[in-house]
Amino acid sequence: MVTKIFVGNLNFQMTEDDLENLFSQFGKISELKMIKDFETGRSKGFGFITYSAQKEAELAISSMNG
Repeated sequence: MVTKIFVGNLNFQMTEDDLENLFSQFGKISELKMIKDFETGRSKGFGFITYSAQKEAELAISSMNG
């Protein structure tokens, strides 16, 4: 079962590659989407990560929360 998690409070300078490198340590990421401002292309400070297994998502949440 795939599980999508919300990731917020990100540094506006963070790239999708940075986000993937940070969260890939918890499991296989099947989809990653960082939300960006349409006009400037700058990160809005949040995104979504989909893991291929619920355990991986739970591990990421418990490790990165706070």
